[in-house]
Amino acid sequence: MQSFNFNPKSRAPIVTALITGPRGTRKVRLIFDTGAETTQFHADTMHKIGYSSADAIANVDIMGAGGVEAQGYAVTLQKLFVLGSEAETFRVAVFDMKHLRSRRLDGLLGWDVIRAFHLEMVGPEGILKVF
Repeated sequence: MQSFNFNPKSRAPIVTALITGPRGTRKVRLIFDTGAETTQFHADTMHKIGYSSADAIANVDIMGAGGVEAQGYAVTLQKLFVLGSEAETFRVAVFDMKHLRSRRLDGLLGWDVIRAFHLEMVGPEGILKVF
């Protein structure tokens, strides 16, 4: 078992991860979002590690609970290291997520990653346990 801490007073649980692309590795801050089907990154964050719309393997659309739709693209990330595990050649979505930048966030850790873990979250204590 590994334990990870998050701020229980924040608006959403935040986890850190490492992502690797053609231009190197970057530490990122992601909202732990079980409601997001796919792991998503802000386009500026992906650009810094070497990805752009020229690397798209598909166009993608999302619609939030409030009905707001956004268009973006999918890329194959070289590596994603999060919650003590690593995935190689992992498909992620890329969108203009400027609304997250003011909170120093790089994207959303989605259900496509979260569902692979046996997790226990102790919200009041800010602890995320991975078994």
